[in-house]
Amino acid sequence: MDWWLITFFLGALLSLFLTTVPTIFCVVFSLVVASILFYWPKTRKYTGLFLGLAWLLYHGTIYQERKLSFYPTKTNSARAALIVKGTVSTIPRLSHNTQRFNFDISHINNERLADNYKVRLAWKNATDRHATILSQGQQWQLKVRLKPAHGLANTGGFSYQSWLRKKQLVATGYVLNDKITAKTKCLHETKCLQKTNHSKVLLTNNVAIEKNILIDNNISLRHRLYQKISLLMPSHKLSPIALALMFGERSQLSSAHWQVLKNTATQHLIAISGLHLGLVAGGGYLLFSGLITLLPLGLMLPLKLKRKALLLNYQFIVIFLTLILVFFYSYLAGFSVPTSRALIMLLLYWAAKVLAIRLSVTRLILLTIFIIILVTPFSLFSSSFWLSLYAVTTIFILLWRFREGFLKQREKQTKQLTKGKQWFLSLFYLQVGLIFLMIPITVQFNHQLSLLALPANLVAVPWMSVTSIPFSLLAVVFAPFSELISEFFIHASLLSLSLLWQYLTWLSDFSLAAMNVSVTQWGYLLAFICFIFCYLIVDIHKQLLRFFCCMFILLGCITFAKQGGKDEFWQVNVMDVGQGLSVIIETNIGQKNAIFLQHGNSIEQEKQNQVMVYDTGASFPSGFSMVEAVIEPFLISQGYQTIDKLIISHDDNDHAGGLPVLTDKFVIKALYYNKENNSVEQVKTLSKAFNTSKISIHRNRCLAGETQRWQHLTLEFLWPNIVKARDNDDSCVIKISDGKTSVLLTGDISQKIERALISAHASKSSDNKTSLDADILIVPHHGSKTSSSIAFIKDVSPQYAVFSAGFLNRWNMPVADVVKRYHQQNITTFNTAELGMIQFVITPEKVTVKTQRQDLWPFWFAN
Repeated sequence: MDWWLITFFLGALLSLFLTTVPTIFCVVFSLVVASILFYWPKTRKYTGLFLGLAWLLYHGTIYQERKLSFYPTKTNSARAALIVKGTVSTIPRLSHNTQRFNFDISHINNERLADNYKVRLAWKNATDRHATILSQGQQWQLKVRLKPAHGLANTGGFSYQSWLRKKQLVATGYVLNDKITAKTKCLHETKCLQKTNHSKVLLTNNVAIEKNILIDNNISLRHRLYQKISLLMPSHKLSPIALALMFGERSQLSSAHWQVLKNTATQHLIAISGLHLGLVAGGGYLLFSGLITLLPLGLMLPLKLKRKALLLNYQFIVIFLTLILVFFYSYLAGFSVPTSRALIMLLLYWAAKVLAIRLSVTRLILLTIFIIILVTPFSLFSSSFWLSLYAVTTIFILLWRFREGFLKQREKQTKQLTKGKQWFLSLFYLQVGLIFLMIPITVQFNHQLSLLALPANLVAVPWMSVTSIPFSLLAVVFAPFSELISEFFIHASLLSLSLLWQYLTWLSDFSLAAMNVSVTQWGYLLAFICFIFCYLIVDIHKQLLRFFCCMFILLGCITFAKQGGKDEFWQVNVMDVGQGLSVIIETNIGQKNAIFLQHGNSIEQEKQNQVMVYDTGASFPSGFSMVEAVIEPFLISQGYQTIDKLIISHDDNDHAGGLPVLTDKFVIKALYYNKENNSVEQVKTLSKAFNTSKISIHRNRCLAGETQRWQHLTLEFLWPNIVKARDNDDSCVIKISDGKTSVLLTGDISQKIERALISAHASKSSDNKTSLDADILIVPHHGSKTSSSIAFIKDVSPQYAVFSAGFLNRWNMPVADVVKRYHQQNITTFNTAELGMIQFVITPEKVTVKTQRQDLWPFWFAN
């Protein structure tokens, strides 16, 4: 049976490597092959491989069909306003006057759907009289605009597309607020009605009829408890963490909270997961066992019930009560994926106990994985799934490998150590081994190595296990019955968290608290951990281990020697930042991973800073920034701590919005930004940037006629002629060339500036090329109809043209006519909205083009 479960898991895992969205043919084919294998007894054990494959492919097919059936046939257009009815399925997350929540749609434009569709909505202006009462469980009629589920696609960044698929969300959108104000131009009711008939908006007494209507105020128990606890919660800096422990809701955590948790590798402690559920199960079991033992049942029960009670196995009652408590805590967490996984494992364990079935550790883990895949198949592309699986497997391996050592230690030190001390000592060894062996997978997901994870978790895990977590649960349990008792446990939880937070903050302030790790460095770290793992688990002979270590060091020296070579090749990455622009240029890529990190910063040497950033993408009032979502993860994953040149084309938010964030995150050696003194917004942006301590030199200007040498590349500044940055036409236009291949960065210039550039650079060289000629063109203004004239396209004559645009953006960029102009000139075009990040690897011999969705990360579940 174990082998069949393993093959089922492997089959489900192999399905993720398909590069195209599964079809029903793939599902049927896998089932046919499984049926054929089942026919012969010798091949029957391999049926699980194809059944697991078919199960994942089936769910992938169903999701895709639901997504396509919902859009565009139901919504017709991304800009179309729809009237939908449904239920709020999650606790809304409030941030910067915007609430975000999942919504199960049952009706569209008063048409009942055959099956509900899950969508993700945002309701801006949360001070609106409707949004303030939005709660889980309510049924609403809402006026919304929707887009099919889509996410940014970049190397190193978070895959929002995978997250939406994992949650079975087929679309995203926002709620349109009702216009309740009187129409001042409507002097008479008759005229108002005539206007509304034309615009299809109903008015009564000069006031628009509401489209956002609360249909049923059936608030869920979870949300009622959340509201009650929120009212009882005092104003405290750690109140968001307490709420996260109680309900798994982390939306109120600030960036300062996350920074401390990230530096100390304790993020896992503030989300209800397997650790928390295991503690509740263990604590509940001990509590109910003690209560039944202490209760005087002989005095409390009548004679007839006493006889029946003697026949009962009280163990079953304890397990039943414990399971109720565990289910309640899982419900508070909204049955999140990590909580559900732990709940399944506990149910299997207790079921085996009750039914007297002997389950080995291996079979328990395999059965848990099997049921998880059956219930939530899309958990396989969730990072939390792999973290949990790796952690549980590591714990059992450590217990198996060192069990004899623990037993011998107990035999030797029975007189010196009590059982309690022995238990704590074993737990200490287990925690040390777990943290050490968890390093590769945590670094892989976070691109950061926390050097203080061990001292932080050794204190935080037991402390929260016996104080903060039990107090938080008791606060919720007593909330419906006694506010006084609930408030007591809330304060107790906050007090315990405050004591722990002082310790974690102290650790986080150390300069060595955290260290960014590149992909290559992660490979060396993984190899090192594998050697240690083999030494501890497999017990490799010492001489063989020494040989492996020498080979590992030799391989590292050879690799670093190769990285120090002088191959003059470079890379242009057009990032997928939605409706905006950010281009990252890397040179001598072989050297970039030779950066060693010290005290969280790079040891600066000549030719080690090899990256330039042109524009930063947008930032938004909600706090979301393309720098944090896209640029920072990419740079960290590639091993960069310092940016040679940061060039801002002009001051539009979609180009310069992330400037303050980027200058705060990285050391900037040179900033190029044309600032006009009377531009208030620009002054604010620059003041925020220059107030940081990471800008090492003063700002430079981008002016036509200047030429610079950077590494082996030449930078030619082509526009503007005067210092401005306030308009699209003042964009900083730069041509980057290695003498053979060139890239033209154009910002948001219009056809007017295109003509000016053509006129200024009309003279042709001996090979019949102008100074505007480029092999790669970053298309002006995202492909708007005001740019990309035929004359400009012919003068630049690029081989490749890239449109940096948002998915189904409101301006319809790139405009179809503009795209057609490029195709008429036989130019290959790319659109970041469709393909994600576009990467050009340029060598003296050729230009290689790779896209995130088709080449770098082409798997169906992420695209």
